[in-house]
Amino acid sequence: MKFNTEELKQRLNIFSLCEKLGIRLNGKNGLYRSPFREDKHPSFSISKDGKFFNDFATGDKGDVITFYKLYKGCSIGDAIRGLADIEGLKNSPYKPFKSLERTKYALARKEDLKPKEKPFTPPMHWSVEKAQILCNQRGFNVDALKLAYENKCFGFGSYLNEDAWFIFDSSGNSGQARRLNGEPWQTVNSPKALTLKNSDASYPIGLESVGDKPLLCIAEGSTDFLCLWHFAYCFDCEDIVAPLAMLGASQHIGKEYLAKFKNRYVLIFADNDKAGKKGLENWADALFPYARSVQYFKYPKGKKDLCELLDISVDEWERIRPYDNIFYGTILKIENDKRKGMEWN
Repeated sequence: MKFNTEELKQRLNIFSLCEKLGIRLNGKNGLYRSPFREDKHPSFSISKDGKFFNDFATGDKGDVITFYKLYKGCSIGDAIRGLADIEGLKNSPYKPFKSLERTKYALARKEDLKPKEKPFTPPMHWSVEKAQILCNQRGFNVDALKLAYENKCFGFGSYLNEDAWFIFDSSGNSGQARRLNGEPWQTVNSPKALTLKNSDASYPIGLESVGDKPLLCIAEGSTDFLCLWHFAYCFDCEDIVAPLAMLGASQHIGKEYLAKFKNRYVLIFADNDKAGKKGLENWADALFPYARSVQYFKYPKGKKDLCELLDISVDEWERIRPYDNIFYGTILKIENDKRKGMEWN
């Protein structure tokens, strides 16, 4: 049974849906803490009429149907059916808005003919002085950052009249900026990371620079992405490990990019929280049909992400794990496969 989605949108808004689902919106003046993930500071906006939402941290946005889809973790079709059930429209026949359907078709055709815009990436450069500032803040290795720069995944520049550092992809598909001083951006909701306009959220940053490296490692966000470069360099694995970044746990890897993982080894470093575990499941499910092996990194107790591993001493590593190389398990699998004559490429 199909349902009239326009009628659903007229009868329900995000505020009324939250009341029906028992979702408590924590915030005011249109800004709230995200109902989909842990959110220390409000980064989720809802329009005054309740028709649209925007998650500044993940880039998710849409109407009441998309909101319900994300909340339930289901497909659009299941979301429409679920909302119809909530509103008692189970047996309501679908009556399309003819003029609206024609308009949608015309817009879709126009969009197909329009070339997809790439994100604007400011001119990038390398600076030892700026790299040292960032390393002092985060604990990165300067040579590791230089390696990321040489692979066209990282650089320094100016953004919104501020000194900034960027992660980006040489394909031009996606990028993100952070202020060099570590402070939030002076924009709506004051985020620490700004995804560049027109970025393809489904594109794993760094995919263009993989080359012939067998181990593709996926991190969540820009700082963990640089952590991968740091650990790859420090553990002398830079010829094996190819760091990648998804700019949010809710972002799915685009179907058109999955073939680039074919027959590779994949190690996923999702954040150790509810949203991260959901992202891990989605990425692993998508990659299993393509990759030679898909594994995930299990964080030591009390650690949430890669950044929290930067300060662990050698003695502490010995207490919590049998080895300190975060890539060790998968690299061991690659070596075992080679001995069996199973080449990855």
